[in-house]
Amino acid sequence: MAVLIENYNRLQLERESNLKTTTEKNPLVIRINAALDKVRQDMLQALRNVRTSYEITKSALTNRGGGLKGQLKSLPGKSMQQLNIQRRQKILEDLYSFLLQKKLEISISSASTISNSKVVEPAYGSSLPIKPSHSSLYLTYMLIGLIIPIAIIAVIEIMSDKVKGRADIEKATATPILGEIGHSDDTKTLVVTQNSRRFITEQFRIIRTNLQYILGKNDNPIILVTSSFSGEGKSFVSTNMGAVMALAGKKTVVMEFDIRKPKIVSGLDLKRKMGITNYIIGAARFEDLLVKVDEVDNFYVIPCGPIPPNPAELLLNPRLKELILMAKQEFEVVILDTAPVGLVSDAINLSQFADCTLYIVRRGHTPKSMISLVNDLYVNKKLPSVSILLNDVKQEGSYYGGYYGSYGYYGYGYNKGGGYFEREGKKKAGGLFSRWFKR
Repeated sequence: MAVLIENYNRLQLERESNLKTTTEKNPLVIRINAALDKVRQDMLQALRNVRTSYEITKSALTNRGGGLKGQLKSLPGKSMQQLNIQRRQKILEDLYSFLLQKKLEISISSASTISNSKVVEPAYGSSLPIKPSHSSLYLTYMLIGLIIPIAIIAVIEIMSDKVKGRADIEKATATPILGEIGHSDDTKTLVVTQNSRRFITEQFRIIRTNLQYILGKNDNPIILVTSSFSGEGKSFVSTNMGAVMALAGKKTVVMEFDIRKPKIVSGLDLKRKMGITNYIIGAARFEDLLVKVDEVDNFYVIPCGPIPPNPAELLLNPRLKELILMAKQEFEVVILDTAPVGLVSDAINLSQFADCTLYIVRRGHTPKSMISLVNDLYVNKKLPSVSILLNDVKQEGSYYGGYYGSYGYYGYGYNKGGGYFEREGKKKAGGLFSRWFKR
């Protein structure tokens, strides 16, 4: 600020000295006037800054004074808090002294008291532990070991929705059960051969016998084989039913009408050639369709041919009736292996040519709800002479296996096995639990 004042005075003196020799319009005087205005503005701004600084300092001092006043006002309250703390401290000190005194008095009285108790009888111990009791533990574990498996089996039975045996079928429908087929571990589809005496082969022979009661005096039957859906053993049954009919001396043919998913030819390891679809479209003759099965005499297969884009419409072609009539003239037994009736309508369309229907139900695979479909087909006669064939039955739980499974292997030396049936091949060793239970 002092520098600005000094500079301002110097410019005033210089201006006055120049005005003595020149006028106000002289450029030098004009320049000095401009410099004076500039210095004057700087001095005013400096004064404003000084004023602002003083105001800030005053505000800070005012705030500090207010804070000191607040502290002075809080002093009485803090003094009262300090007095309360001192009072509580005095009370706790007195209480501690009182308790310490009582502790000392009790210690002295306890030391001066003589016990009047005495030993009436000395204690004795045993070398065996009282707890745990081995007998009760064994009984508990035995009960747990029985209850848990029973509960698990009961839950599995309650929650299972698959057909377990004849009883499940008989409860849901009045459809006759033609027979039962046991489980087969063979990789080949054809298990019925010329000299086979296996249990499953005899089951197919029993079904062949039972079938005579349904067909009556019909010596040239057409048998339709169907099921609820895929995977129930329909093609397996069709193949072996054809074989067992051929073994009876009847010239038999199995027609692969499951056009969407054919399995007959591939299951018999036969070479595919022209089939039903080729004949229907007029691209093959009847003689070109026949495929001989070498393992069994009088046994033939008619393949389905190329899979068409419209199987359902193809089965409505008039040439289909002509094909089936030719097969009936050429063969004594015709077996129609059709698509599952629970999925498509092919079996219903082919039922007009059939004399009886074998409906395949697979144990542990077919849902119990599907038995209502069988009942509807039987009651409303949508398929001719429907009878159920229960597939994949465990021998010990089946109608025939309960007898032959127990007594099938006794004999008097008529053959090497000494029994009714050939023994099945040895099964692979089971897991840890199966070996343990076997012991």
